[in-house]
Amino acid sequence: MLALILESPERLWWSFVLLVPLLIHLLRRRRYHQHGWAAMEFVVRAMQEKSQKARLQRLVLMIVRVFILALFLLAVSSPQSGVSKFDVDNISSGTHYVFILDASYSMGTIDQVSGDSAFEIAKQEAFELLHRLPPGDVVSVLTIGDFERWVIESPANDFQEVVVAIDEIELQVGGGNVKTVLESTADLILESRQTHPDLLHSHVMVFTDLEQNVWTGLVGEESEDESPLKRLKELGQVSVVGCQVDPRSNLALKSLTCSYPQGAFAKDVVVMAEVECYYQGKSASPGISWYVDNQFIRRDELEIQEGQLATVSLPLNNLDSGSHQVEARLDDDSLAIDNSRWIVFDSPAKFRVLCVEGSPGESEALETALHPTEDPEWPVSVVTINESQVEQQELTEYEMVAFCGANAFTRQTRSLLREFVSQGGILLVTPGKNLDTKSLNELYALVVEEFDFGIRWGNLIRQDESVPLKVRVANHRIGEIFRSNPGSGVNEIPVFEYVELELKPDENSGAVLELENGSPLFAFSSVGDGVLLTFSTSLLLSQSEERWSDLGAWPSFLPLIHESLKYVLESQNKNGHATLGTTPERRVSMKYGPLEVEVKNPAGVVRPYLLDSQNDLYSGQRYIYWLQQDFKIPGVYYVSYSAQGKVVENTMLVGNLRVTESDHRLIDQSTLELLTNEQYTDASTGSLHSKPRHRNWFTAILLLTLILMLFELKLNSRQSVRSLGRTGVSND
Repeated sequence: MLALILESPERLWWSFVLLVPLLIHLLRRRRYHQHGWAAMEFVVRAMQEKSQKARLQRLVLMIVRVFILALFLLAVSSPQSGVSKFDVDNISSGTHYVFILDASYSMGTIDQVSGDSAFEIAKQEAFELLHRLPPGDVVSVLTIGDFERWVIESPANDFQEVVVAIDEIELQVGGGNVKTVLESTADLILESRQTHPDLLHSHVMVFTDLEQNVWTGLVGEESEDESPLKRLKELGQVSVVGCQVDPRSNLALKSLTCSYPQGAFAKDVVVMAEVECYYQGKSASPGISWYVDNQFIRRDELEIQEGQLATVSLPLNNLDSGSHQVEARLDDDSLAIDNSRWIVFDSPAKFRVLCVEGSPGESEALETALHPTEDPEWPVSVVTINESQVEQQELTEYEMVAFCGANAFTRQTRSLLREFVSQGGILLVTPGKNLDTKSLNELYALVVEEFDFGIRWGNLIRQDESVPLKVRVANHRIGEIFRSNPGSGVNEIPVFEYVELELKPDENSGAVLELENGSPLFAFSSVGDGVLLTFSTSLLLSQSEERWSDLGAWPSFLPLIHESLKYVLESQNKNGHATLGTTPERRVSMKYGPLEVEVKNPAGVVRPYLLDSQNDLYSGQRYIYWLQQDFKIPGVYYVSYSAQGKVVENTMLVGNLRVTESDHRLIDQSTLELLTNEQYTDASTGSLHSKPRHRNWFTAILLLTLILMLFELKLNSRQSVRSLGRTGVSND
């Protein structure tokens, strides 16, 4: 409704000056005593005829002076007018209210004074407004978060039902994007008006802690026609209720990774936690506690200041063989959800490798590097087959598939390999006697001349035997061990024959070793969730004059393979754990026949899952999978696969928070007001009445005052002229 607001109402105490013109008017009235005088009779009669007109003019003059003073007082009180947005009376106006509650994880931040979270404050503000809505208005409720959902979609007029629904809303474990929520809101309002023509007005109210990341998608889009805010403002009003709190401190675990300092197949593992301090109050030194397989190990104190990053390491030596889980947990602070992180890994890393030979002996060097000992406890197992047996293999049983000199691929084999590597497998390829670069390029790219796998095969080059090419270490992390060890002998490896490789110029592909002419000898590429390792020369161990190179016989070939697998493991371990708020796809092997899947979440609740199938993006082949749809609690998930009532496999999966809203960085107030066209309400003031954008009337009222003053001067001057011609006798 329309409202008049005075920014300086205390100046109205000067209103008593409005009596001054009235006093002047009364004091200037003169009383006359008439005396009979024949000569003046005609003057008296003339004055009586004009006396009524003169009194009216004096009254007008007095009123004008009162108005001048009143307008001046009003002007200096800084009057503003506008439309009050949140005022609710007892008469329904046919308004469709849409309550949008920010349920992103930052709303769990605790206020250091009241002890309430921003989410609790938002609910209380929504309850207070609901209790004041008149019968006849309706309400819909929506949440902001990775799992955006309508709590109440169809407009509801049962406010008690709405209160219960809002009270049951839970915080989510991810961030949010207010833009997508507002788009859904605009669609709902339009649909509701079609089904309920009596809903003439709409009022969207966003209850949020104003975290900047939630509003990022809207900044800079207000002028665009497709902006959801523009649509909503055309349909009605958009208001923001600020529910931000004053937190004491917050540190967050941003990542948890592991490395294998002694190699991928050793039992020594180092777990590293990256901690960021966003803000910190005056308290004891923060600490981080470590738990291995649910057993407390130790607590480390952190030397960290506001705005700093710190890395804390936990070395683990001689772990039992098998899978392990580690939890890093920060001390309690104002936001609890970003204080813990988990990681699972094998120690030592277990590898099942399938080697495919083009001709006998071409995989011997790789097999020796992968399994250099007869120790039955060695974590790598190698199976060697020929090309004709590939399509009968279940590739999901292996972590790595190596094609050594086997370069002719059928359409079915290409499809299987593309699916394998895109889903996280390691594919290693070397040329050999039966080189077929056309078939290799068909494997590496769906379309000729493209770089699907980041590499394109070129021409076969044969060097003069008397001047073989030398090898040098390229600038890749895998080669760091050789750059720091000049005595590794890498520069002495002779290469007589190789295939030219062209690498895609991006961060996903790079050379580890290269020839002295700059041509890649060993390249690394990321493909989907997997890795492609490509050698441009054969690894065949041979002393003949027609050999390709001595790379496979190089004493440091074993460290090269182990460092490559270590790098792959650490990279996949860093990026392979799923993020909460997503629905990760889990592919399964059907080697045991039909399977049943059960998942126990960190809260101990067991849920069965149904299997489904679809076509693979790379291979076009159908595969079996299940979607983990309840990935909403941080921690370790235990997955059991059963066939015919018996458990055939157990695995652990980790769900960690994607840290996006822990910094307590709020959207700028002026930016928010520009987006919504009104000033937001701060819930901390305890009022639900917004401060709408008002029009300032100071200039207009001051101008009107000046006009009235000019009118008063003219009127007064005319009155004075008439007074000079007046005849009468005063009673002095």
